Amino acid sequence: MANTTLSSIGGVLHDSRANEYIITGIADATVKPGDLCTVLKTGAVRQSDKSDSYDDTLGICLPSYHTDMDTAAASGKVIELVVPRAGHIYGCKMGDASTNEAGNPLIFDEAGAMAQGDGLETAHLARTLKTSNGDTYGTVIWVG
Repeated sequence: MANTTLSSIGGVLHDSRANEYIITGIADATVKPGDLCTVLKTGAVRQSDKSDSYDDTLGICLPSYHTDMDTAAASGKVIELVVPRAGHIYGCKMGDASTNEAGNPLIFDEAGAMAQGDGLETAHLARTLKTSNGDTYGTVIWVG
């Protein structure tokens, strides 16, 4: 069975070492736990995509106390993001599920999701750790 929800892979933090950097922002109506997000200068949080600069603040949306793990945060609600650190393992939204084989290098190439994309030799941020064909959520090890 394909992993199509964040809860099906056990959440975002898979090997927390008690030194995760957590930031907060104000959600727009599209952000769901497990999404890769950008924090704008206004404090608003939206899904990241390939048009975002790699210098923008990037985080993975954490589940919130005011919704269940698989529901988008209500617009205007304060949400928390974990800033990924190299060597840590995270659960997150995956793009093009047909290419997410173990070990593949990934960038954020689709709205809020990790996927293979251009410039992987120099710009990849994570590698697929555990996912299967058809999964829309998977486990990655952060490298950049």
